[in-house]
Order: sequence, then C-alpha cells, then structure tokens
Amino acid sequence: MPKVLVADKISPTGVALLKAQPGYEVVEAYGSTPEQVLTLVADVDAILVRSETQITREVLAAAQRLAVFWKK
Repeated sequence: MPKVLVADKISPTGVALLKAQPGYEVVEAYGSTPEQVLTLVADVDAILVRSETQITREVLAAAQRLAVFWKK
C-alpha cells in the first residue's frame, strides 16, 4: 500500500483526493519538527511539502522507499 506523507498544509480538497485513492495511506503531519520528519519518512513512498518543511539530505537518506517528492 503506498504511503504518502503530507508534511505541510495543502488544500483540504487535495488531501481528500489522496485519501479517496484506493489503497493509499495518507499521513498528515503539519508542523512537524525536523526530528519528527526524519522518523515519519522512514516508510513513505511520497512526500508532499510546500515551504515550511525542509527536505534535507538527511531526510532523503532516511526515506528508503521514497519514489516521489513534490514541493509546491
């Protein structure tokens, strides 16, 4: 089952569309600390951010299953 981390606030409609996808697990973690993000990304397939959450080299290294990174 694909797991998507929505790390920054996006449109509620966008979150609802993701959640409506069969088989997707969507984790909303707005306002997470850098340490929390490192833990959260361990088993996600996709990360969605805006500008609040910084995706560092450490985050990318910790995201072993990451296939998609989207920043708006």
